[in-house]
Amino acid sequence: MVFERFVMLKMFLAAAGTNALVIMVYSKLKPDQFNNKVKEKYRKLSDDRSLLRGTCLGAAMLGFGMNLSSACPGMVLSQLGTGMTNSEFTFFGCVFGVMFYSLFETRIRAFASVGYTPPPETRFIDEYFPNALGGQSRVDKTRFALAVGCYAVVAGLELLSPWDSTNEVDVNNTAECTLGNVFACRNWPPYIPGIIIGLINMPLLMNLNTCMGTGMSYQNAAALPFLLFNREKLIKKVPSLSYAVSHTPLNALQAWPIYFSAGAVVGAFASCTSTPISSFGTVNGLPPVEGFIGGFLMLFGSRLANGCTSGHGISGFPMLSIASFFAVPAMFTGGILGGFLLQAIMGKEEFMPSLQ
Repeated sequence: MVFERFVMLKMFLAAAGTNALVIMVYSKLKPDQFNNKVKEKYRKLSDDRSLLRGTCLGAAMLGFGMNLSSACPGMVLSQLGTGMTNSEFTFFGCVFGVMFYSLFETRIRAFASVGYTPPPETRFIDEYFPNALGGQSRVDKTRFALAVGCYAVVAGLELLSPWDSTNEVDVNNTAECTLGNVFACRNWPPYIPGIIIGLINMPLLMNLNTCMGTGMSYQNAAALPFLLFNREKLIKKVPSLSYAVSHTPLNALQAWPIYFSAGAVVGAFASCTSTPISSFGTVNGLPPVEGFIGGFLMLFGSRLANGCTSGHGISGFPMLSIASFFAVPAMFTGGILGGFLLQAIMGKEEFMPSLQ
């Protein structure tokens, strides 16, 4: 976010570009499911919230929280799996952010609904500009161009700031670590996991008719205790819990985001312990207060924006969702401004000690 390493940006763009190709292929293989199920879910991103007070403000908070916590909602799970110190405080901050939003959702929604909201029938770029992007062929070409553009920027960033296999992000790799032998590396070039993240959406689309969105897993996990109560009676007694209760997963299929997140923790642990020299617990985390506040802002912001880094950025952007086209720039604006602000307050040596 402060234009030093571009690690997160390389991974994000590689994931978004790959997912653009995945969505293009899926929309051809299963056009009915794509139009009637997947697109309809993203059509609801702007329900009851304006683009500025809801989507942009929430995404900017998400971006600021990402910078403060040095993670996105999904990366917090990886931090837990790799034993990063104090990562549990960031995780609890995320959960608390979801719970806080849920308790005051009615008031927050009233605030966020003021302003312009795209009509339900024109919530995708191809619907909003039918003359320019009308027809499936032009939409496919747009997604393909988006993918090529993302990969081109990644290539440019790699030329500007090449991945260094010997000392990258505070983790020294083994001598055997090269681009041709990434399985000997304690960490990978960011564009490789980015491509893998983008490909993950294919099985999700094919089997569940949905795209990846990590923020929802926190919402579902926070609602699990409501399974112990009669949901209808609970809502009548405490109406303010209606939003939180409505996200309670009632069966195994609805709980897939929780399984997905648990898999991220296990996968991160397996990755960092499977290399010749384990990197588990070797990365120093943030101070507890900083991590907690960053996690809180991330998840509160993602609920306000109705999407997180993966929901709006990796998935919604290639879906050509208008809400996501507003959310992604707002997210990076919040992250960049927050990064330079924190760097000015803390000083570069304390803000990014590994660069020294």
